[in-house]
Amino acid sequence: MFFDRESTVVITKLHNLSESVLTSYCQKFGTVLRCFIKSSSQTPKKDLYALVKFADVSSVASIISHRNHIINGTHVAMRFYHEDRPNASSSLSRTQTTPNLMPISQQKQNSPNNPAAPSYEQLVQENQALKHDIANLQKSLVEAQTYSRTAYDTFQVLREKFEAEQALTNKLKQEHAVSVESYEARLKQLSETSATIPKDKVKDEPIDCHNQENRLANHLLEIQIVKDCLEQAQIDLGKCQTENAILNAKLNSREQQFEAKYKELNNQYLLMKKKYEHISSCVKDFHLKLYPRKRVKAESKEERSSQHMDDSNDDVVEIVMQVDAPACEKE
Repeated sequence: MFFDRESTVVITKLHNLSESVLTSYCQKFGTVLRCFIKSSSQTPKKDLYALVKFADVSSVASIISHRNHIINGTHVAMRFYHEDRPNASSSLSRTQTTPNLMPISQQKQNSPNNPAAPSYEQLVQENQALKHDIANLQKSLVEAQTYSRTAYDTFQVLREKFEAEQALTNKLKQEHAVSVESYEARLKQLSETSATIPKDKVKDEPIDCHNQENRLANHLLEIQIVKDCLEQAQIDLGKCQTENAILNAKLNSREQQFEAKYKELNNQYLLMKKKYEHISSCVKDFHLKLYPRKRVKAESKEERSSQHMDDSNDDVVEIVMQVDAPACEKE
């Protein structure tokens, strides 16, 4: 971050003031971006000065308009960064003591020996290219760190496997050595015992071939019996399967007959129902034609109790018929 002439003030007569004290004082007038005190072993204390860069240009005008600046009992002087001294000697001393804090690339661009300075757009493009390169480098660094961690974890796993296999190999070697020693001791013991046994005590036992032939014949007979039983079982199974098929066929035929009989009876029932309905309608028509003036009279419960003491309490329906007299009787 360099100091420009618009947003920077110069503070002189510092004496023993530090950058933090100056920064805290200047914060009253605006946001301070940077505070720098020019100090060296060759510079006397009376020639010390400080550069304070503000974030806003209006803060510079505000702090300059304030005349008396007293910091920790020290009266300091403030002026603009681009303000010239009244005499040439002071300006010469100021130019000698004021450091050039601009970047080297910008110093080269602003130098009179470099007439063809790059434009602002070129600088922005270069800055973007540098940012892109930095991002790629950071990405590569992260990938390298991830790869190194993965490689380290893999190395640890392989190392553990190698140690386990090495321990197993050592164990097998020890077991093999123990078994070899035991076999050698056993062989030595057998050789010693065989040397001590006399040859007269060794007897050749004859092999009973007849007994083995009998056992073999018995086994063959048992195998033949088992085969016969298996064949008989297969024959019985075939018979059972045949009988089962016959029974299934009979059952299917009986089911078909039952369904046919059921359909026939159902059809007969429907026909009889239709006939019954037809006869009922005919009877109703006949009654209507026979008794055109039919009248139904319901007697009260008191009359029925007085006339019929033994009858039930049901309603009595009386049918009154009126028949027209013949024409001859009327005359």
